[in-house]
Amino acid sequence: MDTANAYKIHIKGLVQGVGFRPFIFRLATEQRLNGWVVNRNDGVMIKVQAEYGEVERFISLLSTRAPAAASIRSIQFM
Repeated sequence: MDTANAYKIHIKGLVQGVGFRPFIFRLATEQRLNGWVVNRNDGVMIKVQAEYGEVERFISLLSTRAPAAASIRSIQFM
């Protein structure tokens, strides 16, 4: 049985124009996660389908491996 759910991750800060969406794509591909990412006026919105623990690990990696030019102010996980 598949226990994957859909989760939204809203990231605020300097995340546009710094290669953040391609970074998200590479990281999600590396972690074998499916979903999408879109720029918004208030940051970046990610929707990912995965198990809860996989999403937690993904968020941790987002914080520690973000592009050098990015500056994450907050990550909201829904």
